[in-house]
Amino acid sequence: MNAHPNPFRLLFVLAALVTAVFCGGCAHSTPDKNFLSYGSTTVGTADLGQLVPPATFAPWQDTLKFSNAHDAHLTAQLIQGGGEDCVDANNGSTNLTVHSDSWSSGGLYICTLKGGCDGITLSGVIVKHGQQVDVDLDDYSDQSALPCKNIYLNFTTSDGSPVTWWSLKGCRPVFLNPSQPYRCILYLTSAEGAFFDTVQRFLVNH
Repeated sequence: MNAHPNPFRLLFVLAALVTAVFCGGCAHSTPDKNFLSYGSTTVGTADLGQLVPPATFAPWQDTLKFSNAHDAHLTAQLIQGGGEDCVDANNGSTNLTVHSDSWSSGGLYICTLKGGCDGITLSGVIVKHGQQVDVDLDDYSDQSALPCKNIYLNFTTSDGSPVTWWSLKGCRPVFLNPSQPYRCILYLTSAEGAFFDTVQRFLVNH
């Protein structure tokens, strides 16, 4: 792919960013509210069962959050997503494996992987798609500008529809089940992603 910024794709991204800023989507006045968080730790192995926050916990952004977390092997019967994600991994998290029998988006995405995450494997059946996209790769992170790498996806969908994804810094996920349709909504090269980051950082801070 051409390493120079593609003006048509960048215009699309800029329009999305401006919309997000004015809708309050990319600059939160308060920290995200997460149901289960792992930060700066080795997670280990666990069966989370039904990961469904109670009604009294609403609203929340991410159901399962990783920040600088490592070596997780987690399973669940159901992960009910918040307003943003079922799973959000950021800030150099590594070697995370999350399987859920059912993934149900409660908002924008099924998952967001960003901030230099390395070695992430997600699997299971998507029963409700994200409103914007299912897999959000390398969105803006205020903790790390590094791109993700070694991302493995093994999703299926309950109705056979495509799993949608975008990548904003050149990361290409590996699809472990090629019989399942995956559809790329937007792909930015690393050079385009650097420009995206600069614009996003300016919008967030002004």
